[in-house]
Amino acid sequence: MFLSKHSELYLDLSSDLRESEDWNVGTLRPLEYLLDVVSFAIEPLSGLLAVGTASGVIHIFGRPGVFSRLTLPEPVRIKFLQFAVSVFKLICVDSNDSFHVWDLASPSRPKLQKSTRFNGINDLTLSASHTHAFLSLQSGEIKTYDLICLRKSPYVIPNMWALYEEQMVATSIPEASSPGSQIPVEVVVHPRDLNLVFVAYGGGIILSDLSERSTLRAYELVIPAGAPGGRGYRSPDLLTHRRPSVTCLAIHPAGHFFVAGYADGTVAFWAVEDEDHPLFVRTIDDLEEVNIVDGDKIEQYLPSGNVAEKEPIPSADREPVFKLSWSGFPNSSDPRGGETALTVLGGLMEGDRPGVTVLWLPPFNPPEAPASAGALVQKSLHPSLRKAMRESILPLKSYFYATVGPTQDFLLLSRSSPHFAAAFDPVAIILLSDTVGDTRAVEAFQFPPPELVSPVSTVSDSVPKVPSISEDHTDPSDPSDVLSEDLASTLRDMSVNDDPKRLNLAPSLWNGNSGVVHGEMLKLEHDAYETFTAESDIGDDELPLKGGIAWMNDAKATEAKLSKYQPHRLLITHHRDHTVQFQDISAQLLLEHGSPSIQNHFPKPLHAFTIELNSLLTDAAVTMHTSSSFISKTEISSVHLAGESLECAVVFKTGELALYRLGSVAPADMVYREAEDKELIIVEHIPVSNNQRYHPYFILAPGLGRVITCALSDIGFLAVSYADGSLFIVDMRGPTIIFRSGQEAKSKHKHMSKLIGKHSDESDTVRCLNWTVCGLGTDPRLKIRLIASRASGYTQIFSLRHPSRSSPWELDGEPVETETLAHPIPRGSFIIDANTGAPIKADRSHLAASLQDSNRNNIPYLWITASAKGVRCIANITGERVAKADWGNKVGGVESVQLVEKSGSHALVAFTDKNEAVVYSLPHLEQLQTLQLPESDLALSVDTSGDFLAFKRDFKSNLIKEIILSSLFDIRRAYSLPDVDFTSTRGEVPSQPQPVSTGPVNLLSGTWSWFAGGGGMTGDQVDELLAGPDRPMPEPPKVKPAAAAGGPSTAARLAAEAQSAQSNLYARLSSALNDRG
Repeated sequence: MFLSKHSELYLDLSSDLRESEDWNVGTLRPLEYLLDVVSFAIEPLSGLLAVGTASGVIHIFGRPGVFSRLTLPEPVRIKFLQFAVSVFKLICVDSNDSFHVWDLASPSRPKLQKSTRFNGINDLTLSASHTHAFLSLQSGEIKTYDLICLRKSPYVIPNMWALYEEQMVATSIPEASSPGSQIPVEVVVHPRDLNLVFVAYGGGIILSDLSERSTLRAYELVIPAGAPGGRGYRSPDLLTHRRPSVTCLAIHPAGHFFVAGYADGTVAFWAVEDEDHPLFVRTIDDLEEVNIVDGDKIEQYLPSGNVAEKEPIPSADREPVFKLSWSGFPNSSDPRGGETALTVLGGLMEGDRPGVTVLWLPPFNPPEAPASAGALVQKSLHPSLRKAMRESILPLKSYFYATVGPTQDFLLLSRSSPHFAAAFDPVAIILLSDTVGDTRAVEAFQFPPPELVSPVSTVSDSVPKVPSISEDHTDPSDPSDVLSEDLASTLRDMSVNDDPKRLNLAPSLWNGNSGVVHGEMLKLEHDAYETFTAESDIGDDELPLKGGIAWMNDAKATEAKLSKYQPHRLLITHHRDHTVQFQDISAQLLLEHGSPSIQNHFPKPLHAFTIELNSLLTDAAVTMHTSSSFISKTEISSVHLAGESLECAVVFKTGELALYRLGSVAPADMVYREAEDKELIIVEHIPVSNNQRYHPYFILAPGLGRVITCALSDIGFLAVSYADGSLFIVDMRGPTIIFRSGQEAKSKHKHMSKLIGKHSDESDTVRCLNWTVCGLGTDPRLKIRLIASRASGYTQIFSLRHPSRSSPWELDGEPVETETLAHPIPRGSFIIDANTGAPIKADRSHLAASLQDSNRNNIPYLWITASAKGVRCIANITGERVAKADWGNKVGGVESVQLVEKSGSHALVAFTDKNEAVVYSLPHLEQLQTLQLPESDLALSVDTSGDFLAFKRDFKSNLIKEIILSSLFDIRRAYSLPDVDFTSTRGEVPSQPQPVSTGPVNLLSGTWSWFAGGGGMTGDQVDELLAGPDRPMPEPPKVKPAAAAGGPSTAARLAAEAQSAQSNLYARLSSALNDRG
């Protein structure tokens, strides 16, 4: 550190930041981005979503502010994840086949109650009506687990398919047992009879009676020789009998028939009462019955057939059907239900776009049977019933949800019912797919698709109509009238958009194409922050999660109360899908604001300010005036936000810069206008969504290589430097280019560099730009100035003037030339008030001062400029040197610098490649502290308050997997996860759906034998059956009397206890609020 002889004339601006106690580096909160999602589950009664990862982490999301993070005892992959609605617990099975149970009613956060090891778990099945879990094991057995007593129950379902195959062999029926035929793949409880359980084995499906411990039906699909099956007529085993393996199962909401998926890509519909003949066997993309032999087609596709001679045989490599879900809706007064939706994952041809298929199916409304049908229906399924079932599975419409990569899973979010496999009346669908770098992408959409449920007439009625020709009494023979009517009809059709809305996900689920590439933190003043938060986002675009409440615990209450004095902060991220997102990360979000709970997500996405660049990239004016690489290889390099005017500049790696500004929706009649400068493309005519606040304004595209650095002011000026050494200064009001450095300017700066002894060549680019409003040592008048420092150290100071209101801004004479250190650090130039340390920015207040008549500068300024070798402090930019400090070898390479302020004191902090922060005093540049920082895979983003972001990156995908919100002043900061109470929104489990008849009583009589006796077994009866007579029920709390005989059920008792705990919790919260004022 070197001081000038006049340095003692300057005040010490770092008086309160000299001691080590003044600094405390700490992590405020890590912000995870889940790139390895493998499973999810929904609790529709409470409105909770759980997401599991390959690293053994579970996130639970609820209403705004409600979030909980769970970890497995070992960091292993999560195989299955489900909510046990009846006991309000979360169940997880990991890749080590350990079975974990979390109690969601535990105070503050879920508690891990028990972990139990099984051997080879293939499937997990729960019911909302009883308290047992079914676990399908690799051995073929189905074991049960008591979720109340937390133990394995004695009831075990043996390998029923093995028994079935043995019976077939014993009865001399030839049976070709295939490998894996005896392995269970899924267990499904009958939606209207808890006593019935469907077990899908590789070889077929067994319908089991729990109470009788017997097999009622065995459904085995056999594709006869000559039938195409899922692989079509090109299958090498076309002329043999085939038994495709079962992969999944779903039951119609009425409970009278079901659908099974198979490994050859087929789906087979079965009537429950007919195990011999499927109702219909088809593929997803064709209504042909693929289990029927068509002799004519066989002859065509055989080697001697005509098709084989003339045309190549089409490929029929079809993927298995992986998952099925059958949804009913409250769209009919008929107890059998109305139209249904069958959601299918898999069954697509090789090369097809990946995604999920939704088939919209008609209602099941069978007619009355003939009077003579009584004896027939007792022996087999009546033909009229079979016909009605077949008609109800022929799709009316279909829709395809495409995904970014191979689809791995989907989840339907039921509006409120936990029954029917939690698929009744879904309002949203979440899709999980593979994407770049072995990561996963999560997307959410409206469900069902509007085009499936909205008749065309209804949609058309919602669109304003142009009066028809007949209504106007015009001549139909007039070609102009006919053309006008056709045009009006076409416009009406174009205005209808039946695509399901994309729903917003929590930021931690931004992955895949929505994954974060980089981020930056910015401190906002109050007025700018109010602009960002004044307009709330549209609630209809959010996932319907409403569960739980959250509050700051008492240990952090005082710190949380102090958070209201913290500055407001934004997290700005750019993503792989060419979007820029803004999130509020202000500590004030964690305040309760007089409410007994936190009301905001943290971070809080500000979706109304999202910048979507795709509309820009597809506009004709842009594609005509930019390079092909800009369109085909679009990649964001950096994002810059003006902290006061809130204009946003998006810099691309190909060298273009797009400027966005806040504004209203562009008028429909706005057309493209050409800019005065050829390097500018005005794009304000490009429309954006109605609810989006940012609108494109112009693009700077000089075609001079990549952008080295840029500076965006709050008073309408932009400066950009390029890889060829060029510099552009833009007045954004026009927009017009005020200055562009040409060959003359480059030659002049080369000559100047030689005079001052610096080496200069074409690589001497402008590395650092800084806008300010101040005077110089040689010109004390307040002016708008741009300080541009090149790699050689050669610096130009441009001044702007505004001769009159009607004239444009222009350069005020030749730039002032000076010298600084070589290799300046981008964003390493600061102008501060020598008396207070406050930064002197190019903002509105300083601009107003510069436009006054008496604008001579009486304030001493200091220019702090940092380079790769050290830092200098210079008086009034062109004046004497106040101090100088060299980094030294021990410091390492300095990646960035920042001026930070705390309690009125200021300091310069240099951030090095050794994960250290070196603190220097101002203005004397004395080294005060060396602080150890958390590791970061990217350069830190630091704001002027000393808070910063560190980044952890997934190197396969180049996506950010964690942003660590940290601070140099982690002193009494309240950013920790809040306590949660999930029981506050826990609803009562609705009663078990009861069986419904297939039609009139005379038709039903004797047909559905397993419905005899009314509603079958209750949930309590199933629990008694599975748990056995020696069930060790846990003791009730001592403060409560034991339940009397004939009292409420176990589920009701637990609900009452949770309600009591909730009341006590609210009492404690109210008391704490009163104590804290």
